[in-house]
Amino acid sequence: MNHRVHLVLLLAVLLGLTLSPRTSGVRALDFSYKEGDISWCNVPDCTTPKQGLLNVLKAYHVSDKATNAVCGDGVCNASGKENCLNCPKDCGACKVKTEDAITTGCVDKSIASITFDDGPSDVTQGLVALLDELGVKATFYVNAYRIANLTSSNKKWLRGLQAAYASNHTIGTHTFTHTGMVYGTTGNNKAKYLEWNRFLMEMQFNDLVVASAIGKVPRYFRPPYLEINMTMSAHLEALGYNVQLINVDTKDFDMHQLGSNVITSNFQNALDAYLMTNRSVGVITLQHDLFKESALAVSDIVAMIRKKGIKIVPMHECLGLPADSQYLTGKYNIPAELMVTPDSVPDASWSNLTNSGSRATLTWAVAIIAVIALAFGTLI
Repeated sequence: MNHRVHLVLLLAVLLGLTLSPRTSGVRALDFSYKEGDISWCNVPDCTTPKQGLLNVLKAYHVSDKATNAVCGDGVCNASGKENCLNCPKDCGACKVKTEDAITTGCVDKSIASITFDDGPSDVTQGLVALLDELGVKATFYVNAYRIANLTSSNKKWLRGLQAAYASNHTIGTHTFTHTGMVYGTTGNNKAKYLEWNRFLMEMQFNDLVVASAIGKVPRYFRPPYLEINMTMSAHLEALGYNVQLINVDTKDFDMHQLGSNVITSNFQNALDAYLMTNRSVGVITLQHDLFKESALAVSDIVAMIRKKGIKIVPMHECLGLPADSQYLTGKYNIPAELMVTPDSVPDASWSNLTNSGSRATLTWAVAIIAVIALAFGTLI
């Protein structure tokens, strides 16, 4: 009898068609194809792709027959929730067999890959220039809500993304609004589970905006907050994504206010600690191209890695995959008129970024000296 109970429980896990249990009586979230409809969103400054891109996505869903998934019909209908766990007949066996097998490091411990999350931002284009000077190809995992609607403020962010792609850095996806893949985490808010339609919007909205900027859909994915489980891994695999986590964290998101030297020190300690373990995989780092302080630490971080005799490689080499594994082409068939450019945004360079920081520091220093001099004169 116990064996039968165990078998039933196992089948229930394998055949489950939802991301997580739904509370009785809770209405399912509708998929929105309407520009400006942010009723599904719970992050500040939320937005949506432009209506033209949403129309493209709607047409894709119609052709994908997302509501008519039938296990056993020979078609792995990923938008209809089929995956390698609940429908191996159509989707095949899972490439990632267990949660522990989700990529956390490079296939060879003699290599490393450098990555940045949460951009693009004011920092990105200058950072790309620095990485090019250092001969390093990094991966940028993008939250595309930041460039979904261009203004005079964020056009330079788009330029940074396009500069990274043009320089053969890898563009990855990080969800549209930086939402966790298991609990729907956003900032300090943790939901009980992630709605299926919210999951699709997070992934496919990001696809659309990035593809309209660089012409290709990223396949490499980093889950926000590193929040992942086997069910989500299976859904992401069915949709064509390849998941990468990290094993050496600079802690720059929490520590950037303390300056680049603190980030550099954090990285050195984390790298040394990781290399002392009985590791079988190479280093994948974590930084954020939101902070100038983190960018200022990059030269030292690259030097530290190389000093250990470790070669820094692009993500596809880190994963042991061919270069064409990075992107999908033609998935949504976005028409040329919906492709975006940043117009006349001036070029950025690493020297401009560092010089502006130096000028700002100098300005503050002069101001402080002036205040002290004024106070001293008053006291006299």
